[in-house]
Amino acid sequence: MNLKINSFLIGIGGILAWYMLTLSPNMRLMQLGYNHIEVSTLFQNLVAFKLITVQDGARLAIPEPDQTEFLAWQQIPISKPQQRLMQELYTSAAGLDLRKRITAWNHSRRITAIRDNSVNQISITHKTWRVYNCGSPIPLEAATQVSEAFGYVHQGHLRTGFGKWIAEATNMPCIEWRGRFRATKAVPIEVWYIGQHRETSSWKPKIAPQPYTPPRKPHRLPNCAIGSHKLQQAGSWHIPKSAWKHNTANSSWQLNVRLLLTPAYNPSLEASYGPGVCITEHTCKPQWQLFGITKCEKDLPKPVDIANISNKIDLTEFKSTSHNMNSCKPAKLPKLTSKPQTWHIRTSDGEELLTNKTRPSVMAKKLGLVPLLGIGPQDTHGLGGQLLRIQPAGTLTLTLHSAMQKQAQAALRYGLSRLSATSEGHRAALVLVRTDGAILAAVGHPNPPDTGEITAWDRAAFAKVYPENDPFLVQAWEKVDRHQAAGSTFKPIIALTALTITSQRPEILNMLQGLNPKAFKTLTGLTLTSTKINPYLIPPTLRSSTKKRSVIRNFRLRGRYETLGDLCQKRGRYFNCASPYNLGLASAVRKSLNIWFIALAMLIDGEAADNYQLALQEYKRHNLQQHPVLNLHLTKLLTILGFGTATPLLRNAPPGISLCTKPDQLDLQGSNPTPTRWILAQTAIGQGTAVTLLRMATVAATIAAGAQKVVLPYLDKAWNGQATSAPKTHHLGLDVSLLKNGMQAVIKSGTAHLAFKNTPEVIREHTYAKTGTAQIGTRDGSGKQEPYVSTWMLGWHEPKSQPAFAFACLVTHVDKHTPQRNTGGHVCGPIVAKFLQLLHTKASITNPIMP
Repeated sequence: MNLKINSFLIGIGGILAWYMLTLSPNMRLMQLGYNHIEVSTLFQNLVAFKLITVQDGARLAIPEPDQTEFLAWQQIPISKPQQRLMQELYTSAAGLDLRKRITAWNHSRRITAIRDNSVNQISITHKTWRVYNCGSPIPLEAATQVSEAFGYVHQGHLRTGFGKWIAEATNMPCIEWRGRFRATKAVPIEVWYIGQHRETSSWKPKIAPQPYTPPRKPHRLPNCAIGSHKLQQAGSWHIPKSAWKHNTANSSWQLNVRLLLTPAYNPSLEASYGPGVCITEHTCKPQWQLFGITKCEKDLPKPVDIANISNKIDLTEFKSTSHNMNSCKPAKLPKLTSKPQTWHIRTSDGEELLTNKTRPSVMAKKLGLVPLLGIGPQDTHGLGGQLLRIQPAGTLTLTLHSAMQKQAQAALRYGLSRLSATSEGHRAALVLVRTDGAILAAVGHPNPPDTGEITAWDRAAFAKVYPENDPFLVQAWEKVDRHQAAGSTFKPIIALTALTITSQRPEILNMLQGLNPKAFKTLTGLTLTSTKINPYLIPPTLRSSTKKRSVIRNFRLRGRYETLGDLCQKRGRYFNCASPYNLGLASAVRKSLNIWFIALAMLIDGEAADNYQLALQEYKRHNLQQHPVLNLHLTKLLTILGFGTATPLLRNAPPGISLCTKPDQLDLQGSNPTPTRWILAQTAIGQGTAVTLLRMATVAATIAAGAQKVVLPYLDKAWNGQATSAPKTHHLGLDVSLLKNGMQAVIKSGTAHLAFKNTPEVIREHTYAKTGTAQIGTRDGSGKQEPYVSTWMLGWHEPKSQPAFAFACLVTHVDKHTPQRNTGGHVCGPIVAKFLQLLHTKASITNPIMP
């Protein structure tokens, strides 16, 4: 009988074990991990009732065990829910668990770490770093992760050749690092450290460590992470060759160094493993990080009734979703199989871009295509890593042409070599787009380093702290920041906007075609001697309610502001200004006159901007429910052209595969109290915008194709030999002949004529362009303004017997004080001219532009 009962119990136990193993993860968490939920519930309620607070350095403070008695003795009221929570904190198993977690969290708030660049020094045969509490002979076990927020040790430039961090979390005020090196010859070593320098080894000449300061906001560490601590929490220490000692006995070199540091505040605000304590980055609030949540940003729940606390939390809303970084929408890639087949990715002329291990080929590296392809199988940001997860494998033929890619690279190098040596940190790119949207070449500077020379931490940390300088992003369509204000290359878009309404607004058509000086003054209030414009007084009959008297000036050349009359000036005198065509669109584009385009923008949308401003005031004054809508002709066209949205670059990609542009940053609504007219005026000359290079190239391609429809860029020529199909695009149906005339005049006699004057006639006669120079410098804490501008050039070239292709060039961080060398015509002009010369002189290339 007992044997039967035992057998029955064993059977029941087996069934229960099988049941527990086959439960869903969330159900198993509810059955086995109930303690986590009890702890999280207790934590959330302690925070909600303000019994857990954030202190300096993101440390958490909890009530003392006798807090209730102390408050009662002080006759300070305390609610019953607070009493019950403090009792649970010190008497329950969940409270004990939580106190251990908070202790561990507070312990992790201070960190010190070290690394060096000896990893690639062949002469170094031995190296060890050990960490001690200052004055202690007992070494500590360094096994802490370093937050990516310390990526500012790179100081804006991705450095290579450093080994992994060795880190220690500690509550002690002083930590000592001791390094021992052995080598066959003395070599200099650079050490990076995290902490504040206190003392170092002494030698002659002594070189003190160099502390580093994080970038200014928005990349500065959260206030709750740094507290009152100094910002300089990391730095570099150069150890010279003279610090080594020669051992004559075995002809070796020895180096023993010590570095004393005050631990830094740990800026990492996430739980180190599993669920646990974390701090919201922007609001610095305590939060509980659940399974599957990688960011600690969800708002805390509202205070709950302590009598009705439930220990069960529904985790289904926290299920993690795979987000492809290069997707226009969240996409979930299939899992990587054990032995996946490698895809073939080729240029349009047949160059293989991936190895059989899904790494960039030698040719891909030469062509600068590592940011597009990714660094290997695990890099799902890159096209290679994405496709590897789509099986069976196939062949993707790109629209890129290797010869044009090489020529674009050579042209970009040539242009950058001409810049002033005082200008540092240049970002540059050149992209070529056929008028059907095919991307023929996309090159950028700087190129990413060899992936074998950097650690995964370096890549991730640099991208987090310096996203605008990340060399592993495609410059042409993944970079958008303040350095990419469009400048005067935005003026053709203002012209296109005007062309969309000429049938309803005859005065706009007259201005585009050209007016004599008297008629132009009547329409705009500007005279031939005008050098500036007040956007609040256009048209001149306007009685603006605003008292603003801000003005925008023309470009200053050789110490003189250009005038409206310069559109028809010759040899210092106004030449034939009575001819209406000299004050029209073509001349304004040729000279890139700011006041002309601002006047045009005000005539197009000034009244609508005023109406929006009045509606916005009423909305705020009366606290209305419906926010007013900014209804401008310009915003309608920008939407049609795709500005502000992510544009897919693969026409016929398999499900889960996506490659998209980064959305442009355009805010015509601005923020109060900036008047809408002022924002519109700045936008008319490309200030306050941030656009991708590819977006501007496709605008040029749209104009080159006659502006009958919007050109959409694409990168996939064929999948498995099957040509991709073009999607439907917006119809425009505009007459852009006046705009084309002006953009051709830019090359022949306008802002780019110096760059093209020595090019063959076949280039000058068949190239159209618009240059741009954007004022992007901001002021630092001392009030000093950055001495940089960003330079642009967009346009197109019409080769004989081949389809036209558009181009867009951008070079940032150009020294604004370099005379005659800091404009789009002087910086990007020579780059485009050089490329076109290379294109026309390479006899080995046969029809590189044809589909």
